[in-house]
Amino acid sequence: MPNSEGSLEKCTDQLVRCMNIREGENFAIVGDDSTAYIMTALEASAKAAGADARFYNVSDESKYGSRPFTDIPKEIAEVVEAAAVTFFAVEKIATPEVDELPTFRKKVSPLAKKNGRYGFLPGLNEAVLKKAFNVDYDAVRDFTLKTGERFKRLKSAIVTTMNGTCAEFEFDDADEKFHWMVSTGEIKNPGDYANTIPAYLTTHPVSASGKWIVDAVYQPLTTLEQYKKDPKALLAELRRNPITLRINDVNGVSRITDAVCDNPEIQAFARKKIFETDENSNRIGEFAVGTNIEVKGLSGVNILDECVGGIVRIGHGYGYPATGGNYYKSNIHADALIQRATMLDTENNDIILLDGRF
Repeated sequence: MPNSEGSLEKCTDQLVRCMNIREGENFAIVGDDSTAYIMTALEASAKAAGADARFYNVSDESKYGSRPFTDIPKEIAEVVEAAAVTFFAVEKIATPEVDELPTFRKKVSPLAKKNGRYGFLPGLNEAVLKKAFNVDYDAVRDFTLKTGERFKRLKSAIVTTMNGTCAEFEFDDADEKFHWMVSTGEIKNPGDYANTIPAYLTTHPVSASGKWIVDAVYQPLTTLEQYKKDPKALLAELRRNPITLRINDVNGVSRITDAVCDNPEIQAFARKKIFETDENSNRIGEFAVGTNIEVKGLSGVNILDECVGGIVRIGHGYGYPATGGNYYKSNIHADALIQRATMLDTENNDIILLDGRF
């Protein structure tokens, strides 16, 4: 079993491996001041592997202007479109006037995938990197691939927790409209893209209904300053005051119809994200399960916690192209994580997860 801490160099070397960086490849590394230390180390690891790597720091106002960006900077757009591989990790910035998700972050992806491979890690910091990549990567990959085959046959499931979650899901086991994406963190071919932290399984459910008690992480809350500074404070707050999401069929579409929390500030915040972003922001666009069985415990950082083995999440807002969930538009995709879930395959009466364990 790997140690809980590894050197930064070891972890960026592992990241280079996940992205299959090859000698001579044009590798664009796009970050900001919040990730500069890691990006500089990644640049060195990639150069050691023979890549033509360069770090672009978008916090440089003399080159790119001030943030939040109302559009992707011209140089970044050109660099990303030309690169064989892009890695992108910047601080999530949103003000009441400008949210960089639609104006900047979402615009990087299609450019990066146009001619190359694309890896991304929103919310990245050194602690997350070390916890995520100081693992037996081959063991995590093999377990994820094996478990993915099991999930691809899944037709329906009930997810419950001792905290009160009880939700039913139907899945496309015929792989006709919706698909399971098995994310091991690897990107190998042009057009491939992934959260490069291993690993998870994700799909767009055919339908969802019931009660979802968010007692781990609600991703939009991670953008708030108090939780950026202390992610574990978010875990503590949602343990005390989880968010209850009610999911119902509304004219053939699975939507969140209510959001309740004993913390009035969190309740108001969640309701605004869910019901006021746009007409599709309350749609259920994702169901996913983390499969990194070597990472223990939660950090409060969404990008890592969603990969922890046995952590189950739904996402509201837009769905992903790889799962067939991109048939409608929304300006938000927000993850809602629960912990210690039990998941029952109702077609075969098989327990897939028991109290958060495979």
